[in-house]
Amino acid sequence: MCEHGFDDGPGHFVEFYESEEILADHIADFARRALGAGAPVMVIAEPRRRELLARAGKDLQRALRTGDIQTLDSREALALFMDEGSPSAERFESEIGSRLEALRQGTRRVWAYGDMVNLLWREGNPGAALELEGLWNTLCRRTGLPLMCAYHKANFIREAANGA
Repeated sequence: MCEHGFDDGPGHFVEFYESEEILADHIADFARRALGAGAPVMVIAEPRRRELLARAGKDLQRALRTGDIQTLDSREALALFMDEGSPSAERFESEIGSRLEALRQGTRRVWAYGDMVNLLWREGNPGAALELEGLWNTLCRRTGLPLMCAYHKANFIREAANGA
């Protein structure tokens, strides 16, 4: 996915998408790059994206079976650390950070995809979305985590139309 700006190093890569199918292909490519680098992957996504990932090829199906790719529902993940409409930094670290650390198993670098920020934005909570972006950035800096997030372009069109 270097053509999209991701260079396999730690950091936070954001993709703006219009098509679920194309996004699913990019998530699959991201997961394949991680697996090729010997890294496990955590995919925090809505059910449809997890289903598309599971159908993206026998290699990814095998990685899902072996636990090299682990998935978590994005709504369930948000419920673990949201507090009255805002993310709790402590709970984000204890819930999401600890899951990534467990997947890392010591010295391996974990890669992650998450669509929780997009979900918050889509549901009309851009403030919490930006706070969550900040928590991800902090986690990326601390752990060397390569992270892919995605925003639907319609979110920004709607915000611009509303004068934000």
